[in-house]
Amino acid sequence: MATMSITIPEDKKKILTKEIKAVADKLEVAGRFAETVKKIVDLVAALTAFDNSLKTIDAWKDAATAELTDIKEASGAMLPEDRVARTMDLQEDIAAKLEIIKGCAETEKALLPQGGGVPADAQVFKDELARITKFVTELQSKTKIECDKYSNDVKFWAEYRTGIKEFS
Repeated sequence: MATMSITIPEDKKKILTKEIKAVADKLEVAGRFAETVKKIVDLVAALTAFDNSLKTIDAWKDAATAELTDIKEASGAMLPEDRVARTMDLQEDIAAKLEIIKGCAETEKALLPQGGGVPADAQVFKDELARITKFVTELQSKTKIECDKYSNDVKFWAEYRTGIKEFS
């Protein structure tokens, strides 16, 4: 305003001051609007990351189930040590995914409404998280059972080989 007032006649300065004040008021509203929009953009980004995590784990669980099935079906052709190693690798993968799921559960509590009367859109995410958590937890227990079976196989195989050496 100070720079412009040098060239403006005195009678126009009051009008210009009013116009500058009106524009400044509009800029303040634009600033508040930008803050609100940023919050919405952050929420959408967090929901997108949450959804992508769920989709990634959902795709992974099918591959992990196929891996466990493959271990079961090919167990006759594999050495006992190999079976144990593959099931232990699968257990490590499952444990890592369960940690990610725990993070997703915390994110879900932070982002989505809790309690009764949850909107249908939010309930879809909650149901998907519950479904994936249940499936991966069940897969973990099945893998643990298979690993225990194969661990016993390794023990029995070692005892068998030791017995053969003693006879030789």
